[in-house]
Amino acid sequence: MSEIAELERAVDDFADAMKARLRSKAKQGWHGWQDAGRERLGERLIMNAAKGVTKDDQKSLVDTANLAMMIHRQSIKGKQP
Repeated sequence: MSEIAELERAVDDFADAMKARLRSKAKQGWHGWQDAGRERLGERLIMNAAKGVTKDDQKSLVDTANLAMMIHRQSIKGKQP
């Protein structure tokens, strides 16, 4: 497998994990990310990233990616903090 193909597979697998985590959190009642301020999302991103790395917590790493996606989405839609 080429390096590019391996990277694409890794991104696809990670995106699947992100979607599964988003569905799980939505079922738990988590919502409103569109209205959350970028600073709040950023703070949560940093906390999740630290937990994911220091405790090898895979859910926190996926949460970190989802929070980054939310911040990115707000940025491209011109949403202010």
